[in-house]
Amino acid sequence: CRERAIRTRPWCLRRRRRHTFSPTNVSWGHEDRSALVRVKGGSPASKHIEYRAPSALSNPYLVGAALIQAGLRGVEDKLSAPEPSKPGIPAEEDDALEKLPLDLAESLDVLEAEPATRDFFGDEFITAYTIMRRYELSRLADPAILPGPSRSSEAQKVGEAMRSATALPERAGRSRGERR
Repeated sequence: CRERAIRTRPWCLRRRRRHTFSPTNVSWGHEDRSALVRVKGGSPASKHIEYRAPSALSNPYLVGAALIQAGLRGVEDKLSAPEPSKPGIPAEEDDALEKLPLDLAESLDVLEAEPATRDFFGDEFITAYTIMRRYELSRLADPAILPGPSRSSEAQKVGEAMRSATALPERAGRSRGERR
């Protein structure tokens, strides 16, 4: 469920395929670059853990919140970790492991249905978040939103609407362009 909040853009999922060092299943392993969670380092003092699902487009606040939620749930419910990936065999090669979603629509469906995530983030956030992401998906499916001239005019309209919606109200006694 945390994965669904972390991969927030359709582009985040494009890299999710085998042999790209992007996790494709729910797994962890020592020095396994295809695992979702990788334990790295040699001596106990130099070990660290990498959560490898987020991309550069992920919201860092949602990533942090989702990881805190997962850790708290694991401690509270006394969940035990599954077995790590087998040494010498990348986690992506193990067909017995639960697969991660390959598209945003499927991710959103799972996010909405996950009670622990809904409890942590709240119904209002999950509803608003999934509605917004589904709207983005519908816009991407719209043939009018394509790279090229029509895209730039659409982007211009969106930019103008955003600027006008976020404009500060004018102060009494001076016009917008006036300085003090």
